[in-house]
Amino acid sequence: MPPRNSIIDHQITDLASFETVTKDDSRQLAGLYFFMVLDRLVYLAEWLSHDVFGRPDKYSDLEMDEIELLANLHAKIGNDLVFPSREQREQIYVPVFGLASSASADFPRLRDRLMEAAANFANRQANEGVDPLIRGFRTALRTFNDFLNRRAGSSIRFSRDPILSTITEGIAYPILRSDKVASAWGYATEPTADWPYTDESPASELVDEMFEYFSNQMQPAGSEASTSTRGFAELQEVALRGAEAIANCIDVNPATKQDQIEVLIAKVYAWHVALAPQTQPV
Repeated sequence: MPPRNSIIDHQITDLASFETVTKDDSRQLAGLYFFMVLDRLVYLAEWLSHDVFGRPDKYSDLEMDEIELLANLHAKIGNDLVFPSREQREQIYVPVFGLASSASADFPRLRDRLMEAAANFANRQANEGVDPLIRGFRTALRTFNDFLNRRAGSSIRFSRDPILSTITEGIAYPILRSDKVASAWGYATEPTADWPYTDESPASELVDEMFEYFSNQMQPAGSEASTSTRGFAELQEVALRGAEAIANCIDVNPATKQDQIEVLIAKVYAWHVALAPQTQPV
């Protein structure tokens, strides 16, 4: 926790800050949200684990340790604790965040109420009183904060680490950061070690190209978050701003001073804006 009376302003800009913001016991829900929104990356790694054997000529330059990582994913997905299948990952996400198509589920309903209060403050007229808008946000925050805190616990901690941290940062993300994989797809610049926690345009383009190809080839019946028609850069913005906002909501007392509330309002509004390009919630 930050020192007493300091402004809480969790920000994710790289892998180290992601770990700092989302690995604390009380804030691991923020990490789960990030992994859920970017579940497309786990799909891509799984599809690559099939493609590398189906088209060996395309991936002839891959290192042996990369082939081994893909072979392990191919063999163990759905049959090992830290290699959860799509269905197993959804069993982690859905009880907390609901289905993306269900606006009546608790998480999207309370989130949208909080976002509406943040938007009312951000878009207020010059002659509009601030105090009622702050009170409205505090009320919405209180119920959202209570929802998040009631779901924290051993199950969420175990889901965050080791399960999801291993299938993402331990397996899928390193596969997609490979310079050999990028080269096989015609990209001279591979993602860095801080991606996907930071925006990198070539990496987003690579992911979008892979996703389009594999979606057409394999026609997966995945979850709405992973098969969203959003481009990866949009999904990444939702994941980052959402994880930051959730972490801040967990740490901020709804009764705190106004300047802290205004910082939190800005976080929630940024999340709201990230979701705005499409109506499909994630």
